[in-house]
Amino acid sequence: MLELLRMVGPVVALLPLVLVTTRRRFVRAFEQARAFVPDRAIPPPAGPLAGWWQARLAAASVLSEARDGRLWLDRRAWQAYRDTRRPRALRVLAVLVVAGMLAYAVGR
Repeated sequence: MLELLRMVGPVVALLPLVLVTTRRRFVRAFEQARAFVPDRAIPPPAGPLAGWWQARLAAASVLSEARDGRLWLDRRAWQAYRDTRRPRALRVLAVLVVAGMLAYAVGR
């Protein structure tokens, strides 16, 4: 079991980094285009996990669709989304750190 944790641990540790990086790139496309109103909407950005982030942010009402299918970012909704997600992410990180320390202590 401990050997499995040692093999999977680095991959699991990188997952949050990959998710945050792809979300940042996804949102940056809207920010660079200043796509904050329907008139400035852009086509959905492409890239790894773009469809996943599009679905998540649309479900959270952060992204809205213009009449022609292009998307725009609601800045207030984006800020509210970030404000609620950050504390949750920090709690998860704290639990993971403690779990890692316990796994290390048990394995010694």
